[in-house]
Amino acid sequence: MKYPGVSIGSNSPPKLLGTYELELHDCIKSLIREKWSKAIVVGAAEGYYAVGVAAHVGCPVVAFEQEESGHKWLRKMAEHNGMGALVEIRGRCESTDLQEAISKEGANLIIMDVEGYETVLLGSLPTTAVRESTLLIEIHEGVDRQVTAMIHSKFSSTHDITEYMTRERKVEDFTGPRWLSKIAIQKAWVTSAMDESRGGPMTWILLQPKSNEIPYRG
Repeated sequence: MKYPGVSIGSNSPPKLLGTYELELHDCIKSLIREKWSKAIVVGAAEGYYAVGVAAHVGCPVVAFEQEESGHKWLRKMAEHNGMGALVEIRGRCESTDLQEAISKEGANLIIMDVEGYETVLLGSLPTTAVRESTLLIEIHEGVDRQVTAMIHSKFSSTHDITEYMTRERKVEDFTGPRWLSKIAIQKAWVTSAMDESRGGPMTWILLQPKSNEIPYRG
């Protein structure tokens, strides 16, 4: 995937090195093997997931991003990868916007990274609205310590729930030239470049409809 060189709200090097959110790599690989009618990405930033899903799945993607600066780079990234016709850019996403996008457009894959606003968006979302949808959510317990418990309580009857935890990067995670990672003086640089500056452990939650599980179970 061609990258514009600008990352909104996260570090660019891990994305360019191919190690960004590597804890999710197997999960994402399984998700993009599925046939989705439409995807929604809430907190799309410059388009890492929105354009990636459009390119690998070939389905339309509604990309919500509240930062105007993100729209410019999201549009560029979609166009650079030939996905301009598949990626629809929208602004801030509120509960009503999410529900409307799901109900009117039949989206059945939802990826969410909204810096803690997931409590509001998911808390008011009827479970019936996403009974047949798969959701991948970045959790921000630093904003709301009860968000994980809320998600388990609300969706456990309709979805199977898998959690993924962040971990520190190791030299072995580096996907570039192996000779570079073997040079002692470069090892610190390599691990530093892969660092995502999260400030502490974080979690993602995958919600899979009990009626339609994808093969990968984490």
